[in-house]
Amino acid sequence: MNRTGKPAIREGLGVQMSRRRLVQMAPFLGSAPLAPSAVSASELSVSVEGAPSDLLEITLQPGEKLQADPGTLVYISDGIEFNIQPRGGGAAARGAAAVMLKGGRLFVVEYVNKGNAPAKMALGTKVPSRIVSVKLEDYGGKLLGNLHSFLCAADSVALDTEVDFVGAQPFIFESVTGKGSVFLTGAGNVVKRRLEAGETMRVPLGALVALEGSVKFDRTIVSGGLQNVLFGGQGLLFTVLKGPGTVWVDSAPIDGLVREVSSRLPTKNKNKN
Repeated sequence: MNRTGKPAIREGLGVQMSRRRLVQMAPFLGSAPLAPSAVSASELSVSVEGAPSDLLEITLQPGEKLQADPGTLVYISDGIEFNIQPRGGGAAARGAAAVMLKGGRLFVVEYVNKGNAPAKMALGTKVPSRIVSVKLEDYGGKLLGNLHSFLCAADSVALDTEVDFVGAQPFIFESVTGKGSVFLTGAGNVVKRRLEAGETMRVPLGALVALEGSVKFDRTIVSGGLQNVLFGGQGLLFTVLKGPGTVWVDSAPIDGLVREVSSRLPTKNKNKN
């Protein structure tokens, strides 16, 4: 029950919903150091506030670091500084061109509290979105995510870009490994689904947010003939996911929003009329 006497709604990812969506995690330090030093944190002190788009507020302890997607900063308090860092060795060495063609980023912003007291900062999203938290240790220590789904992660998490080929078709993922908290975003509701061993799920290409490292993946052409491809609104290909493992999907992928907005924009011919 919340203070208004109304029952709170509990989400599947451990986020409690009331008027204020709140995710709380225990601080990683028992006490603050006398002077700031480089600290590897696997837990973050955060809160998520929503409606219509989520805002992630983070409290960094002295010396604590956070790595985040560029262009998502809302504010930082005194004591917090940031630097641009390469997004893992794999992105630069193997898949840089492919990542850029897919609209991904080769760098990450590293925030660190260099002050002597806890300091707050906040991250937002580029489009109205929901934010969900995932603890890597609960999912085998590895997730593969859509290039646009990553928001931020604890300093203990390793970020890289993974390029996998299934036949001649490349899959380009944001790879997050290690121990600690990762925050993902989706333009609609982010739905978590557990696949049992051998169970499969077909997902439109833009709807996949992330998958556990144990999940196998492939692509298949939409069945049912040319009319399904042209008029079904799902595109030409599905991503096929096979368990065991957990997957996260987006109920309103940004690709669909872009197509919908584009279809409603006036054309040159319409402007002449």
